[in-house]
Amino acid sequence: MRKDETELHLARFTRIEKDLIARYGIHSQARVFFLYEQLITVRIALLDRLDDVSGKLLQERSAWLRREIQGIYNLDSFQTDVKIPVRRPVEDPASLEYDRAVFERRYGRAAELIRNQVVPLAEWRPQVGVRPVGYMYAVDDRGTLLVWDRPFTMAQMLVGRDRVRVAEWTVGHPMLVPDRLRVRAAGEIMPILGGPSGTQLRGIVANLKSGHFRPPPEAAAEVVAACRTQAEVPAGECDVFTIPSVQRTAGDNETLEVV
Repeated sequence: MRKDETELHLARFTRIEKDLIARYGIHSQARVFFLYEQLITVRIALLDRLDDVSGKLLQERSAWLRREIQGIYNLDSFQTDVKIPVRRPVEDPASLEYDRAVFERRYGRAAELIRNQVVPLAEWRPQVGVRPVGYMYAVDDRGTLLVWDRPFTMAQMLVGRDRVRVAEWTVGHPMLVPDRLRVRAAGEIMPILGGPSGTQLRGIVANLKSGHFRPPPEAAAEVVAACRTQAEVPAGECDVFTIPSVQRTAGDNETLEVV
């Protein structure tokens, strides 16, 4: 990609983004949606052979996009007035455990239906498509990153995943770890694919947006470690966006029900 082509594409991104800000606001979900799409597109472009100027422009835009997305997330937080049925049985590394009774009532049947669709990162083969897609993931308490191999559109992930159903049941991250119900991290993951066939996992863009577990920001390190050891993705190719850790969970011997 030449410098003039790169500048043209980046200018188009900027025009679309300005329009979204004018229509929905600078901190809107619509803008977050588009920032994610930009970041994934730029990250994929950086896998190609570029001239020095194009590479620098894309690197600068990538760094700016990371700051903007994380900045918006820093203004957000999980609801502090809602109790969640989670406790922290282990502190180093921190593990979060979902309540078994609540799980069976809300997600048990759905978890059985998708059990064969939940795969370890090392076996994951993301869908190759024109538009970026994302997946639900969890890093279990043994450090294995598991992916529900069901692609979501970016819009579904950012503004409407709660409306997705398995049969008549809503979906949630506890479905990915039905046996022990413990995670070190959970959220949404988007693949950066490249290589000769365009199917090799070369990087990831992820977040810790699991309302069921509400992982703390330090859980990002668990995602990076799993990608590095289980898929040979370098730490520098892993973007993991965090949510402020203001939350209410159960104590060691207590279970909190959602109000």
